[in-house]
Amino acid sequence: MNITSRTCCCFIIGLLFIVLSVSAFGSQADAVVKSDFVDPPIAARPGAFWPWLNGSFSLERITYELEEMKDKGMSGADIWDVKAHGDPDNMIPVGPEFLGPKSLKAIGHAVKEADRLGLHLGMLNSSGWNAGGTWTTPDIAGMGMFHSKITVEGPKQIDQILPFPEVPANCPKDENGKPVIHKEISVLAVPQNNNDMQIDSISNVVDLNEKMDANGKLTWDVPPGKWTIIRLVMTNTGYQLIVPSPNSRGPMIDFLNPQASRRHFDHIIDKLESEIGDLGNSPLKYLEVDSLELGHHTVWTYDMIEKFRKNYGYDPVPYLPLLKGFKLEDDDIAKRFKYDWKKHISDVFIESHYRTSSNFLNEHGLKLCAEAGGPGAPVWPTCPVDSLKALGSVDILRGEFWPKMHNIWLVKEISSAAHIYGKKVVDAESFTSWRHWTDGPYFHKQMADAAMIEGLNHFTFHTFTHSPEEAGLPGRAYHAGTHINPNVVWWPMARGFIDYLSRCSYMLQKGLFVADVCYYYGDQAPNFVSAKGVDYSLEAGYDYDVVNSDVILNRMSVKDGRIVLPDGMSYRMLVLPEREDMNLDVLRKIESLVKAGATVVGPKPTRSGSLVDYPNRDKQVAKLADEIWGDCDGTTKTEDSYGKGQVFWNRTPEQIMAERGIGKDFSFEGTDERTKLHYIHRRTEKEDIYFVVNKNERWESVECAFRVTSKQPEIWYPDSGEIREVANYHVNATVTSIPLHLKPAESVFIVFRRPAKRIYFTQVTPTDKTKTPLKPALDPHSATPAGAIWLSDGKGEIDDQFITFDLGSVQDVDKIRVWNYTERLRGFMNYGIKDFDVLASSDGKDFHNCGSFELKVAHSIEDKHYHQDIDVDIEEARYVRFNVKTNQNSKAYCGGFTRHAGLSKVRFFNGSSAVPGVTVQSVSSGRAFDPATDDDLGMAHPAAELLTDEKNSTFLRAWIPGTYVLKDNAGKSRKIDVDSIRPMIEVSGEWKVSFTPNWGAPEETTFDELISWTDSDDDGIKYYSGIAAYHKEIDIPEKYFSSGSHLELDLGVVQKTARVRLNGQEIAVLWKPPFTVDITDIAIPGKNKLVVEVANTWTNRLIGDAYLPPEKQFCETNLHSRMARKGRRLQPSGLIGPVRINAANDVFIKQD
Repeated sequence: MNITSRTCCCFIIGLLFIVLSVSAFGSQADAVVKSDFVDPPIAARPGAFWPWLNGSFSLERITYELEEMKDKGMSGADIWDVKAHGDPDNMIPVGPEFLGPKSLKAIGHAVKEADRLGLHLGMLNSSGWNAGGTWTTPDIAGMGMFHSKITVEGPKQIDQILPFPEVPANCPKDENGKPVIHKEISVLAVPQNNNDMQIDSISNVVDLNEKMDANGKLTWDVPPGKWTIIRLVMTNTGYQLIVPSPNSRGPMIDFLNPQASRRHFDHIIDKLESEIGDLGNSPLKYLEVDSLELGHHTVWTYDMIEKFRKNYGYDPVPYLPLLKGFKLEDDDIAKRFKYDWKKHISDVFIESHYRTSSNFLNEHGLKLCAEAGGPGAPVWPTCPVDSLKALGSVDILRGEFWPKMHNIWLVKEISSAAHIYGKKVVDAESFTSWRHWTDGPYFHKQMADAAMIEGLNHFTFHTFTHSPEEAGLPGRAYHAGTHINPNVVWWPMARGFIDYLSRCSYMLQKGLFVADVCYYYGDQAPNFVSAKGVDYSLEAGYDYDVVNSDVILNRMSVKDGRIVLPDGMSYRMLVLPEREDMNLDVLRKIESLVKAGATVVGPKPTRSGSLVDYPNRDKQVAKLADEIWGDCDGTTKTEDSYGKGQVFWNRTPEQIMAERGIGKDFSFEGTDERTKLHYIHRRTEKEDIYFVVNKNERWESVECAFRVTSKQPEIWYPDSGEIREVANYHVNATVTSIPLHLKPAESVFIVFRRPAKRIYFTQVTPTDKTKTPLKPALDPHSATPAGAIWLSDGKGEIDDQFITFDLGSVQDVDKIRVWNYTERLRGFMNYGIKDFDVLASSDGKDFHNCGSFELKVAHSIEDKHYHQDIDVDIEEARYVRFNVKTNQNSKAYCGGFTRHAGLSKVRFFNGSSAVPGVTVQSVSSGRAFDPATDDDLGMAHPAAELLTDEKNSTFLRAWIPGTYVLKDNAGKSRKIDVDSIRPMIEVSGEWKVSFTPNWGAPEETTFDELISWTDSDDDGIKYYSGIAAYHKEIDIPEKYFSSGSHLELDLGVVQKTARVRLNGQEIAVLWKPPFTVDITDIAIPGKNKLVVEVANTWTNRLIGDAYLPPEKQFCETNLHSRMARKGRRLQPSGLIGPVRINAANDVFIKQD
């Protein structure tokens, strides 16, 4: 074959691949609409948990808070009656019983007001959580299996009453101290050998049920030898609702009993309908079941044994001692029984609670929203379900994520469940934490972006605490929340952030998720899906879902070689877990899939994991697997064909796709190895939608490649709602490449929805005559805000980690101060360094050891080891290096991420004076997340950008004068000369600043220069929390207003949000860096009046209150004792600057 024909053939194959890929996703034709992107519908707007602490409320405040939700762009909230768990001084009054007359009146009021405002409501199904209440009677309350045991020796006859098992204190009892509800499960005798907890063989277990009478009296002729007699009884566990309001305490229901779920929700529906009427036509859309956090008792219900016998075909009774600590000599048999039993619990739980509840609510016009996926181990290891199946059985799937805590990051699990069960919305309890008022919207955005990359497309804030006006400020607050409500300092400026979340959610609810791979996570229960990339390390640029047995068996088929689901989802291959066992029914379905053309990757199973039809099923599994895998043994042969499909063993999905010519769905080339972008891809019938996130808090210039061709790319900006065509890009047979210049932590949507233009620009290149912009200078380490310095990305060994500081000049050091505390702000649970060597050098090449040192861990800022001084004797050194030996990380709490090491801050002293101007010279990770090693957040525009305006007219925006060469896809070039650019205007000098009265700061003052409020000598300003207005006149010369001029106001550093007014007109609310705004059409030659209102958080005022007697404190909150502590670190606040006006030239380009 000649080159031309080969190229033609490859192009046709590539085109065919694109057509097939599009057709596979063509079942959801829900195209994006520009107007809905600008102003998203209610389904995309975030909601919130709305705690009514202690069940108390104010009808007037309910109205006010709902109006504020509407004004800021929220969808509504979930009413939540719950205890004020963090209220040591009992500041919050106790309200009425949940769903009592007064409670119902308040709920009805909220529903009427939501209806008036066009909002949606949900409601938690109980006070506190999980399911239950004062109405839960013992017969439907949670049940468990409890046991007692005695030892006897035969031969002899016994005739005695067996001890009743010890039961929990909360178990309801009668006047004789016996449980009100109890049922005998079984009486079993186990022969003893050397161990009274050892069972030699299940066949030796004797069933004594017929030997015990109704009073518990056992009559039995004991055979020779020692025997352990076990009495197994079902009764109430006494599990109570978690943190219910004081008048609403009650037990949880029996989750394994469908009648319990029906009676529970019937009670709630009856109460709500009596107050609200027809629920199907009300703003109340769903009831919520929160995360399943059970105790450690063996869960049980009335017909547990009967259901097991029916579903598994054998009697579990002789095996029940294995659930109470007994060991079976044949460990394999024991594991098989427990495998079956745990699956049984999961299936009964899902059917009896989640599916029954969902169906019941649907009959009454409501949906069931549930955190049905766990959270599971290690947080709540007693959660007993196949999480994907549980989530697939409810109407609204809700996960949960805590900022910077990998163990509580339930997003990928929820999104996988939604994708494989055909659910559109992937919701999460969002931003849960103990951070309270610490953070601004920029921090929340970064957490939200991480969640959306894993598939989240709807947010429910945790929490929007109901706080009556008389509660003061910051008012009432739930004990575990990142608070967002009208009492938050930056709430008046929150709309932009909420619109950002809404626009992202709108886009990510469109079409279908694009994944190349689906991973089967096995048939065992309980089973959970970890955060993205933890258990499944698919190479960046490809994406995946996780599937379960239920989906494989009931929803999976093959079309055109792809694995497809009924709702349109499809995958290139199914990857099996690294297990020897497999469910026989699942293997049979896999056989049919491969025969029909599917690709399956993974080891050949050799046996069943179950005791069902043992050992015959083991043989059937092995035989069928031999047929499917053929000669593929994973060593000498790693692939084989079966029917129309293929199986692979010991080959990665990436290798297989590379061999098949399937490139990455998304890839990028950055400026250096620290560049890090994440993505997620969705596809409608005619559109490809990519969400691209810059993970670094610095500017990034990147070339991004998208696995889409023949379409015009557009950039949809979720922070502003603007939509622009991409002005320059390059297309080949398989990808479209786009140069992107991303701001710190910026996120954009790249949308392909229309045919590509016939002629388009592919490249913009400055000539040698063009001046290159200067790289901003590094901030000195001593000036950086506190934030962990990561010494490693967790992949290398501890002793490979280091950090080298540059002291700026050769000098002596006699003390090093290290901040080494738990840092959640910049990493997943960093516990800092434990011990390390200190080395010094005068030239940065030859280092000598100055000693080994050990640090103590400090779990909080209040800890006495928050910062620690190390005495050293370093002479004539410019460079100081820390070589890490071990760190403080807790594997149990950090989910196994034990290789991370980091520091918060480091200071060097020569005598009593800190060494100024210290910078980080090198760090083992190569990407320490600290401004000391990354560029600052100041402007970093490229020399020139090729852009489009709202009419899709193309223009060059030049920030640097020079000559630029533009090339198009037809091979033509043109030159654009930009002779000069007006210089930057530095806005310096005095600023008039006004503060909110009666909050400690002067009502008006003058700043000679811009500083953080925390650097002020005035304690009222230093500890101020609130909004302050900065006033300034700026003189802009006439020459800045020539044709094509573009002017940009850059506020520099702002902590946390800013509202900008110029010449009496509000032009922007800025809530993330860079804090810049286009002022081209607002500014005028000469004097311009600038007003910048800046909001911070409550942190500083709460800290300041700690230094004041109670009667002089400013803040009122039930969390005062948690937050108002001396020695806590103040947060930089205010307009810090520098403020500048940057100028560029816009040159419009006429295209052929």
